[in-house]
Amino acid sequence: MRMDKVILKSALSTLAAIGVLYVVLIAVLCLVFPQTMMGVTYDMGMTDLSIFFADVSYNRSHEAYYAAFVTEVSISANYDDKTEWYGQTLLDHSGFDSYAATRVGSADGEKVEEYRTYIQGQVCLAKYDLGKQDEALDTAFGYLGGHFYEYNPVVALLVMRADAEMKAEIGERLKSVAVNSSGEQAYLDEMILLATTN
Repeated sequence: MRMDKVILKSALSTLAAIGVLYVVLIAVLCLVFPQTMMGVTYDMGMTDLSIFFADVSYNRSHEAYYAAFVTEVSISANYDDKTEWYGQTLLDHSGFDSYAATRVGSADGEKVEEYRTYIQGQVCLAKYDLGKQDEALDTAFGYLGGHFYEYNPVVALLVMRADAEMKAEIGERLKSVAVNSSGEQAYLDEMILLATTN
């Protein structure tokens, strides 16, 4: 009987030591290789944890890739606060163009701009959903940069979020937007009509 207790105690001690070693190993991996853990946790469906590791990775390296990872995962998970913050961080990043070219699989300026427009729209939608409607609208119009291109952030707000009051305001503000071509003018006219028609 006494021998059984010794064996059991020994086995439990060994299992406990293995458990502690496993926890320490995981902790070391998390601290030393957050970028690896970001991918592992994302693949396992642990969205919040993968965002956490991407956040740690970004704060260590300041690489556009990690800002983009948090932004894109946050968009799909409807995390508006992180979409707003990291989306803007990505847009302001000096490495945005090179990351975007990798992301869309081409250095084609048009495709890079499409990706930029997508992120801009998501930032504005996130602001709107966070209750920052005026800021969302100001930011969307600020992104236009002097020309009214297709599927811009203003259009994203108009089509996907705007209530009657915001539609009216968008319609008024669109009337003073400058355009660079007859194509842009036609698109602008179409959006003004959409904004002002009840």
